[in-house]
Amino acid sequence: HNLRPRAVRSSAWCRCKDTADLAFGGHAVWPALNSFFGESAGSETQTAQLRAALARLPAGEFEVWVTHQVNMTTLTGEGMMVGEAVIVDGQGKTVVRQTFR
Repeated sequence: HNLRPRAVRSSAWCRCKDTADLAFGGHAVWPALNSFFGESAGSETQTAQLRAALARLPAGEFEVWVTHQVNMTTLTGEGMMVGEAVIVDGQGKTVVRQTFR
């Protein structure tokens, strides 16, 4: 069985783009994944965009999102470690966590 993401999306920040390229061979920048640290005005809009995208994913398909701790904490309600990956369900609830170091 070959698992391939439907899309690989990244924050526009260099470290996210580099991670997406190194891990998955490419990416598309998606502004909804940009960090809103210190700019709470964007957090509601961006999180709503993430939730809407999750809800639109067809059953059995997934996307890879390379983003920032603040974005995932706001989406899931849980803090994250540096280098941690999470798998979330269609409602943004954490299903699996894995730290890579």
